[in-house]
Amino acid sequence: MVLVFAGGCGDRANRVQVKGQVTFKGNPLQFGTVMFQPTSGQPAVGDIQTDGTFRLSTSPQGDGLLPGGYQVRVICFESDRPGSKPPVAQELPTRGVSLIPLKYGEYRTSGIEIEVTPELPQPVVLKLTAP
Repeated sequence: MVLVFAGGCGDRANRVQVKGQVTFKGNPLQFGTVMFQPTSGQPAVGDIQTDGTFRLSTSPQGDGLLPGGYQVRVICFESDRPGSKPPVAQELPTRGVSLIPLKYGEYRTSGIEIEVTPELPQPVVLKLTAP
């Protein structure tokens, strides 16, 4: 049990705090979610704030990411807008309309890959464009 705990502490010491900003058509994206997926292991997630900024973590909150390669996806749906309420008589819940091109919502189609290193320039800027 001591070895597992010590291994976890070593992981924590190697983690990199990653923060950044998402823009769409040159303007800050005001809400949504950014996800970094490593080749193996747990993804890191960050909520997009009204100024387009985000801070990634896995679990626990604020723990950072292990160095390595990550595929990135970004989602921003109308239903995620702060204060948005789902339709009352909706049979199946849906996320509604995506406010950015759907290609950014999938790791395999986003075209965004980031190599996380201790020297990673901060903030990471994700510039999304229209198709």
